[in-house]
Amino acid sequence: MQLDSTVSKLKHLLKKINPLPARWQERYARLASSKPYLAKFVLAAISLLVLFLAFFLLFLVLLFNGSFGPIPATASLKKIDHNLASEVYSA
Repeated sequence: MQLDSTVSKLKHLLKKINPLPARWQERYARLASSKPYLAKFVLAAISLLVLFLAFFLLFLVLLFNGSFGPIPATASLKKIDHNLASEVYSA
């Protein structure tokens, strides 16, 4: 009985803090009841997209924080002059 009470409290809390509009929740519930595999696929695809965006933002923060080393200035990148590849291909 204690577990049922805890689960119901958790469901109530999740429903309270859910950031999705009620209209989206209703549409997903209809989709889940008619086509459960498609609903799971949509949920997985959205989750992967959010995860990808989170990792991309983390990568950008780490990059600009200098975790992978210093980022060279644009001027120093423009001054690079290596003709080694041209020599190898022409040989």
